[in-house]
This record gives sequence, C-alpha cells and structure tokens, in this order.
Amino acid sequence: RISTEVQDLLDKRTDFADVILLDEDFPQTLDELMPSNLLDMVSDFHTAPITQVPSGLSDWLRHRSEFWPKEMEGLSPDEAAKLFCLKYDLRWEMWKQQSPYEWLCDDGSGSGGDHPSKLSPKRPSMNELCGQLTLAAAERTFKLSGSYARRASGTSFYNKELSSSGVSSKPPVGSHDFFKLFVWDQLMDFIFNLDVDDDGGLMVQPGSSDENVSDIL
Repeated sequence: RISTEVQDLLDKRTDFADVILLDEDFPQTLDELMPSNLLDMVSDFHTAPITQVPSGLSDWLRHRSEFWPKEMEGLSPDEAAKLFCLKYDLRWEMWKQQSPYEWLCDDGSGSGGDHPSKLSPKRPSMNELCGQLTLAAAERTFKLSGSYARRASGTSFYNKELSSSGVSSKPPVGSHDFFKLFVWDQLMDFIFNLDVDDDGGLMVQPGSSDENVSDIL
C-alpha cells in the first residue's frame, strides 16, 4: 500500500499528463518537450528500418502531404511511404511540429471499440489504415515478446533489476515503429520527471527546452 504522500504525487502527475497529452489547446510541440539530443539517444534497435510497408500508409500520408519534410516533397504517396518507413528521422520531422495531442490523434491507438477516449482521432488515422505502425501495436509486441521491462532503457524509470532477470529478448524489427514507442517513452519520462513545488504547481524540468510549461499548467 502506498503512502498518502506518494498517492498525492501520482495524482498530480496524472493531472499534468492529462493536460500535456489530452488537451487539444496545449501549445507546446513534441520538439519543445523532448531532449534536444533526442536523435543521439536512440538505439539501433529503435531506428531499424520498417521493411514491411503497410498498404494503407500511402493513403495516410496523402491526407497529410502538407506536413511532409522537404526530402519527401515531390514524391508520390507510394514513394513517400517507403521513405517514411526507411528513415526514422523523417518521421520525427513530421511529428516534432505536432503537440502531443495532435500526434496521438494522428496515431489513433485505442480509439476504437467500446472504450471511451479523450482523443478525437484525425481521420483517417493510422490505426484505421495501417495499424501495425501504431503505438498500441509496438507496445503489444513488446509485451508478447517478454521484454517489456527492457523497453524504457533510455528513461529514468527503467528497471535494471527486471531487465537482467533473464527475460531479455527484443521483438523482431521490420514490422512495427519502435522509434515511435521510443518517443512515447521519452514523453512519459518528461512527465515522470516534472518537478512539483510545495503548492502543487509545476516547476520546469532542468534541461527542458521549454520554459513556459509551468505558466500553462
């Protein structure tokens, strides 16, 4: 059983997460919330090319052509889809200009079925057209592979004890977007490490590129 103090802290962080992830008016972008050296932190496993290009990805990109990076401009949707899967840094160029809410709405994970969601997926969402590239698909693959404890190895909540317990194999690459899952884990790490002052307010995380989050929250 956790203490009242710990429960209060968890409740505050949940409130912060609701604002950062689920408020469509939250103005900060992923680029402003992520570490400035994000692309230097990522492992070869997370950056491995997606070799199985989903048939629906071309259509998903066609609906978002105004956000294509320069390297994709002038390509057909099919050509853009292959490059999108090949180069994780191009995916980041598209994502980094979005707020967390916009990014999650584009993904669409968890927006179907009978479970209510605070997100309004931008249709057609990735979940509708190419579900294997969603956050939910990458997360599910990690759980099924038995390597869930190793997943967040680049974050402060990484459990080294569990990671060395013999449950260690990583899932196979090529089908899912594990770089997207890496960005998600870094976003969770940002929320996990937000400093809370004595009055319950938010203090800017040391090293954060954004100095205005405390004013918003």
